[in-house]
Amino acid sequence: MQTEMDFLNSSFFTKAGHKSLPTAAEVDSLSEQFNKHPQPAPVKFEHLNLLVKFELSVVVEEVLTLCMLQMSFTEKIPVPEVYG
Repeated sequence: MQTEMDFLNSSFFTKAGHKSLPTAAEVDSLSEQFNKHPQPAPVKFEHLNLLVKFELSVVVEEVLTLCMLQMSFTEKIPVPEVYG
């Protein structure tokens, strides 16, 4: 089963021109809860205009649902964009 995937067609990569998402080490350095809490708070990367949600309970179905909603309701309802 694939556990990681970057959505290279997302605006983070296409419009902002970023080459990669923050690494686990970068997320760890900004989070007091990384690997210490079952549902840690998301981490903000202000300079990237990015909020990173991470935890064991982030599941593929959640990602796929957000992607489907984004494609189906573009500009009709706000849906968080998935980058990876």
